[in-house]
Amino acid sequence: MNRLCVIVVVLLGWGDRVKAEPPEWSAAPDALVIVKTTEGTMRYNLTEFTVAPGARVKLRVENEDGLQHNLVLLRSEGNPAAGLAFAQEIWAEGEAALARGWMPGDSSKVLAASRLLDPKVSEDLYFVAPEKAADYPFVCTVPGHATIMNGIMKVRQAKPAFKDLRYQLYEGDWSSLPDFGSLTPLASGLVPDGMISLDVIGKRKPDRFALVFEGTLEVETDDEYEFFLGSDDGSRLILDGEGELENNGIHPPKTVSKKLKLTKGRHSLRLQYFEAAGGEALALAAKRKKGGLIQFSREAPSSFNKKDQPLPVIALRPVKEGEAVLYRNFILGSSPRGIGVGYPGGVNLCWDADVCNLALLWRGAFMDAGRHWSGRGVGDQPPMGFDVAAPAKGYPLQILSNPEEGWRAFSIGKIKSEKDVPDPQREIDLKLPNPDYQFLGYRLDQHRFPEFRFRFRGMVVTDRSEPEPGPGGVEGLLRVLTFSGADEPRTMQRIALVQGEADESGFYPAGPIAIRVEGGQTQLRPGEGGQELLVAITSPGELRIHYRWTSVIGGRGAAGK
Repeated sequence: MNRLCVIVVVLLGWGDRVKAEPPEWSAAPDALVIVKTTEGTMRYNLTEFTVAPGARVKLRVENEDGLQHNLVLLRSEGNPAAGLAFAQEIWAEGEAALARGWMPGDSSKVLAASRLLDPKVSEDLYFVAPEKAADYPFVCTVPGHATIMNGIMKVRQAKPAFKDLRYQLYEGDWSSLPDFGSLTPLASGLVPDGMISLDVIGKRKPDRFALVFEGTLEVETDDEYEFFLGSDDGSRLILDGEGELENNGIHPPKTVSKKLKLTKGRHSLRLQYFEAAGGEALALAAKRKKGGLIQFSREAPSSFNKKDQPLPVIALRPVKEGEAVLYRNFILGSSPRGIGVGYPGGVNLCWDADVCNLALLWRGAFMDAGRHWSGRGVGDQPPMGFDVAAPAKGYPLQILSNPEEGWRAFSIGKIKSEKDVPDPQREIDLKLPNPDYQFLGYRLDQHRFPEFRFRFRGMVVTDRSEPEPGPGGVEGLLRVLTFSGADEPRTMQRIALVQGEADESGFYPAGPIAIRVEGGQTQLRPGEGGQELLVAITSPGELRIHYRWTSVIGGRGAAGK
């Protein structure tokens, strides 16, 4: 089979395609690349990999997540933004693209593509790399995923760092690197592509094992190298018999680095590693002062800068199916007292206890807790999903003395403040507690759905939400507000800032969502950034507010249709 035929076989038929027969060289590809989806994070484990021009490549795509994903590798040169643009073109086709499993209608743009992979399913792709040395983007074309699920295949002519790389595999239960001299290896051999990788363990269970890699590094000229060693769990780099980098012990992914001057000639390299349980990773690279980057392993260390370590990705999800998950920390778009709620079905909200109101809605993944993993964290964490909406920030209720009275979104005070000045003149604004409001806490039902309670003057308000799917699979949320106690005339609830009149189904457009209100007479009036949708409140009473995203993910169907 010639190379052109190999590519065509991989591409034929998207949604209903029959799995192509592997090419004749499938048992001995020039390069084996494994790209995995990471569970709960909507990410690939690799954002780039390198192959030689014209290389026969076996690309294994492993979906370890609980959602469907795919991988599409483009023929055209570009960067990750080009991959995102390509995916957006597919999303715009709506149901036609959905029927193809979110594959493009024109396969001439694609070098290789997996089918839409169900959770815990993998697929092997075979293709021949372009002859031109350039960057070729790959992307997940499932709607909403491409913003963070993308990467680059680098086509480069490069010699392997090692020609004689060998490995030794050991079994055991350790909490730190063992004395390998006293152990007998379970298996050993030559690493054909000269790249350090945990794939040498084969199909054995990836826990309680250790590895030693040994090879000879050829240095062409005197140079300064900054070595980066990343691992989960422990590892150690030994150069010319000297232990140079120590990353020992049981720990999550961690990268250490050190600058070393190496002279022209041959240097022995020995890399030790052990894995106790849980996640596993091993990566080694070096930056040369004169010669650029050398990648010794298939995976890259998590960071090439110790001072700027990437935050861990800790995707929050419910413990039990059908339950909600809560996140109480600093959420971008809310006050410091924001309470995030991730509901089943991929709909989420943030309720702001400072102003007793809904602050944010979004769909897709819930929250990444990595930023706040230790201590009080490092700043606000944005929602992890997409199509974020902020219907009406600020206080929800106000007594209007007349129809033209402006809405007080927050209580703002002014004080005079100038540092180290006995008689300050400069005024600054600050948010003050509103005496009309008192947050009364929340309680959880059997599904861990929260019901928030607060007091507004003489009224007590409860605020509860739950998923409410719309027609054709559109995500939605039903919010129920109940009012009890003494009300006051001209008490109004501000529902949202909208961008027009309601459609025939009663839904008002509001950015990525549409909103319908039941249980009260609505009115529109001019507001900053749109029209304010208001409802007069009486007690006892109930409002039912339907929030619905305006399309199926990647489609064009209007809410309420």
